[in-house]
Amino acid sequence: MSTNNIVLVHGLWLTPLSWEYWAHHYTERGYSVYAPSWPGMERDIRALRLQPEAYANVGVRQIVDRYEKIVLELESPPILIGHCFGGLVVQELLDRGLGACGVAIASAPIKGIWTFPYSTMRVVTPQLINPR
Repeated sequence: MSTNNIVLVHGLWLTPLSWEYWAHHYTERGYSVYAPSWPGMERDIRALRLQPEAYANVGVRQIVDRYEKIVLELESPPILIGHCFGGLVVQELLDRGLGACGVAIASAPIKGIWTFPYSTMRVVTPQLINPR
């Protein structure tokens, strides 16, 4: 994998400002970092609070479509990093064949992914580590 691009996808109740330190970290290391907002959230926080209806009805498809357009405009497929709901967006983009790779941090699972309580995983994990 050879890419100099990173696209950061913020989660619910956040803006691209949540990636400020991450963007600085990767920019210092030579990456081109993009942290675009979701559709309707292109304004500062004060304006967003005053007019939440601008993004109140934005759906998953619209968000993923916006990031798809951004990714396709780059010269090479980027590393995709998403937090929370942004991790779901990253999974959807990867499912569309976009991005060099993806990282989903504390992500919402996509449809069809099962989740188990800790007690179940505690019982099953030893068998997965040392099958007989």
